[in-house]
Amino acid sequence: MMAVLAIESHRAKCMVVGEDLGTVPSGFRERMEQAGLYSMRVILFERDGLPFRQAQHYPPQSVAAFGSHDLPPFHGWWRQHHEDADGKALGDAIGSAQDVQAASVAMHDFLGSSSSKVALAQLDDLAGSETQINVPGTTVERPNWRHRLRRTVPEIFEDKQDRAVIDAVSPGRTAPR
Repeated sequence: MMAVLAIESHRAKCMVVGEDLGTVPSGFRERMEQAGLYSMRVILFERDGLPFRQAQHYPPQSVAAFGSHDLPPFHGWWRQHHEDADGKALGDAIGSAQDVQAASVAMHDFLGSSSSKVALAQLDDLAGSETQINVPGTTVERPNWRHRLRRTVPEIFEDKQDRAVIDAVSPGRTAPR
């Protein structure tokens, strides 16, 4: 199956990223790497006990991100955790920050300084959203995938704070090969 996936991604001239967030069998990440697939390195799952792994720990053939569609955006996570042990551990990894805006820039700077060839700034994080787009396991209880942002995409990209986040995640980024 991985060989077919590699062939099809080559034909389509696209990269493939595997959602390998800790639920894959032992050795699968290595098989993904051998097949040329990128892995996901979500900060929230890149830990050694309580401490977060340093950005240089992330393998080059990976995508570095704060979260995913199944996790709260940074602003929501920060609101809930900035004063608890998880928040302090993240602060130790990215550097202390006085407020959520400074923490967002620092966290994206952390992603941008990672060894990953690709680093993401998610639109929900740029928009300052606190609500995750999907809550796994729910169907009628919550309107998954229907979350609307408070600002338009042009407004987000014109915002000074959002530009600071984009600039923080961008240094050294080049197109993956």
